[in-house]
Amino acid sequence: MKTFQFMQTGRCSWKFLVVRVASMRGTTLCKLLLVWPGPEPMKNMSHLALFARKWCPSTHTLEPFQEVILEHSSPLELKQKVSEVSGIPVGRVEFAKGRGSFPCDISILELQEELDWNPNVTVLSVWPLYICDDGAVIYYRDSEEKSTPLSEERKREIQKEESAKYAKTSSRYQYYRKEKALKIYTDTTPQSTSPRASPPAESSSQQ
Repeated sequence: MKTFQFMQTGRCSWKFLVVRVASMRGTTLCKLLLVWPGPEPMKNMSHLALFARKWCPSTHTLEPFQEVILEHSSPLELKQKVSEVSGIPVGRVEFAKGRGSFPCDISILELQEELDWNPNVTVLSVWPLYICDDGAVIYYRDSEEKSTPLSEERKREIQKEESAKYAKTSSRYQYYRKEKALKIYTDTTPQSTSPRASPPAESSSQQ
């Protein structure tokens, strides 16, 4: 079993364990288990876990993923959670849902204008969001951060960089069905060794 750092999100460093397991066909498979960097943030299975990623239009860059946990699945709560992890005031948080399957890659040349930013909805489960399950990707930005123009040469450089990147990663993200995350909890609480009292035996009826 090996441990290695896979990616870093915000102030937390995520680590994964490479575990070798035997399949039913007798072959050995490698599985990745995420080592969570702190207390489990999701306290209830009815909560919603989303991946949020900050878009910086002034520099045309994306920051690493951050996980946000929602209790009530409302746009206002989403903005409040994003504000907590980013430092952007709630009133200046704008968001849009990523397209396609995780990691919902999109060209940074299209991100500012092509996504449906700040949809006028009161819940996340309706059009155009349809966020009902864990794992959706949300892009967010500061409404006061202005986009800077790019030269045609810089646009061509970005297109070339992104084409090379997507060619390498496209085969890594082929999903045939959505799966729920498997969580393995480790209990470090010492177990009681005192014997439990046995229930009294029923007395037999007298003849």
